[in-house]
Amino acid sequence: MLRGYATSVGESEDEVSSVAVPIRRHDGTAVASLAVGAPPSRLAESDAPQVADALHAAAARISELLP
Repeated sequence: MLRGYATSVGESEDEVSSVAVPIRRHDGTAVASLAVGAPPSRLAESDAPQVADALHAAAARISELLP
């Protein structure tokens, strides 16, 4: 299933959860990413869709500034 964001719960670090989204150029090419990380007690996997929505909004604003 394509969600448009990536999650990690303890994959790289045992006590870190994260959500990340791409930052894209106007042609759709991903050129960077925007992510947040927190302890799993503060960033549960069930929070990922809501966090991803906020990150997508921020990534869109950043994309508008790219050449």
